[in-house]
Amino acid sequence: MANLSTEENVALDAFTGMKEMLHDFIGKLCEAVNRRSIEQNEEFILNAISCVTNILYYDTSQEPLFTDALRSKVFSSFKDFLLATQNEEIQIETVRVLSNLSRHKSIAANEFS
Repeated sequence: MANLSTEENVALDAFTGMKEMLHDFIGKLCEAVNRRSIEQNEEFILNAISCVTNILYYDTSQEPLFTDALRSKVFSSFKDFLLATQNEEIQIETVRVLSNLSRHKSIAANEFS
C-alpha cells in the first residue's frame, strides 16, 4: 500500500485505520524472516524488508502507528542483514529500516547504543 500511495496523508489515514492489522502483519513478517536463511531466501528477505521499510516510513514520533515492542522486534529481525550479505539492495533496505526506527527516541536509546 505504501508503494501505491502518492499522497502521504492518504497512506497515513489508511494505515491509522489498520494499526492492529499492520502490527500483526509486521510481526508475522519478522517471524518469517527469522526462520529463513539469507542464502536460500534472499528475494523473500529483500521483499519483506522493503515492505516493512515502506510501512515504517509512516510510523513517526508525531503519529505513532506501532509499539516500541514491535519496533524492537523489527530491529532484532533485520539488523544483521547490514553485514550478513553482499546484496547491496538488502543492505540499503536494512539501512532504511534502521533509519525509520531511529526516529523513535526509546528505540534509538535502547537498540542503537
